[in-house]
Amino acid sequence: MAQLKISVQERSQVGGNRPRRLRSQGFIPAVLYGGGEETMPLALELSRLKKETGMLHENQIVALEIAGDGGSRTRSAIVKDTQFDHLSGAFLHIDFQQISLDEKLTATVAIESIGDPIGVTRDGGILEHILREIEVHCLPADLPDSIEVDVSALEIGDTIHVRDIGITAGIEILTEPEISIFTIAAPITEEEAEALETAAEAPTEAEVIGEEGEAERKRKRKREKWKRPNNYPLDIKSGSNRSGGINELRVIVGLGNPGRRYRKTRHNLGFRVLDRLAETGGAGWKKKRLFEAWTARCNGLILVKPATYVNLSGRAVRAVVDYYRLSGRDLVAVVDDVNLPAGMIRIRSGGGAGGHHGLESIIRTLGTRDFTRIRIGVGGGELGDLTAHVLSRPGKSEDALYEQAAAEAAEAIKTIAAEGTEAAMNIFNQKKVTTEEEVAD
Repeated sequence: MAQLKISVQERSQVGGNRPRRLRSQGFIPAVLYGGGEETMPLALELSRLKKETGMLHENQIVALEIAGDGGSRTRSAIVKDTQFDHLSGAFLHIDFQQISLDEKLTATVAIESIGDPIGVTRDGGILEHILREIEVHCLPADLPDSIEVDVSALEIGDTIHVRDIGITAGIEILTEPEISIFTIAAPITEEEAEALETAAEAPTEAEVIGEEGEAERKRKRKREKWKRPNNYPLDIKSGSNRSGGINELRVIVGLGNPGRRYRKTRHNLGFRVLDRLAETGGAGWKKKRLFEAWTARCNGLILVKPATYVNLSGRAVRAVVDYYRLSGRDLVAVVDDVNLPAGMIRIRSGGGAGGHHGLESIIRTLGTRDFTRIRIGVGGGELGDLTAHVLSRPGKSEDALYEQAAAEAAEAIKTIAAEGTEAAMNIFNQKKVTTEEEVAD
């Protein structure tokens, strides 16, 4: 991947309305983190950016030529996150992560199909694109913009898995090899479509009395107990909040692993944020077998902590979303992120999984990436054994960072509910990261 040169300015003032003011002046707010250096707020001149590079995209390798009070300097970086206005398409914010060109990095790469499947053109099947990105480990120069997969030979019932991808030497695929990427589904015939319509219009048969009938009645009674009450403040059909706020979201899911051994680990930061939100809102947790999750209702929001392990979180999320007849746009996921410095918060709407297996599970089960995520940095992206890092408990000073980050993330959720995602990004994405030394002081 070629390295592009980008001219940026260091900025000292952050937070408040400054990001909006910068954008009105023709600049894009940005931040550079990682590399063992302090997080650096930056500003990119939009007209100069277009002239120098055209349009930036995630995973792009760049050389940042930074102008500031301390003189000019150059840093190699990767575009880690880009945020856009959904209506105008304009940049809102860019995250750069500092890298070393001679050290391997971990990144997610988009998967694209090439060719027309024979099962579609000849047999009328449907090409289903199940997994849209994979996680790879390689040198920055070897990182591809995307991976193309030839699907032209696929017939109905055929599937391409991660293990089937042919990839350049020097690139290691970290995504589980048995996960499906593409498959060709058989078309529904006219007879099958008519049968489905007839079944839908037919009256329901009388309930069968006996063991199976009694079991079904018990399941129905359990579901009735968990119906949304009449005074619930969110209007499912209109998406509005009858109490007057924006409330673009309805479900907040915090990711983590169940069990005492995982409590207070870095991977359970999502649980910690929701516990704080429930505690301050006076809400209690209840285990719901219907959802495979603990749930709580807090100030009009449905809080969800999946009872599965992180990499299976999508099951609980899908169950809740389906039950309340919602979509990904009604969801906010709170997760840890090894690529962000410890305690840093980043909010964005849409995007990839960033190598987080819990987000991968949600994207896969919902079939969409169109949901808001709040990422809390836990560091360690440069370490070899990331699993050991995220599943271990931090020291006292580092844990104090996460307590502060959990409190800020809980406030960010309230801001999203009241003012929208963009407002929360403008406030919380600009905040300076507190260091362990500052917490100790």
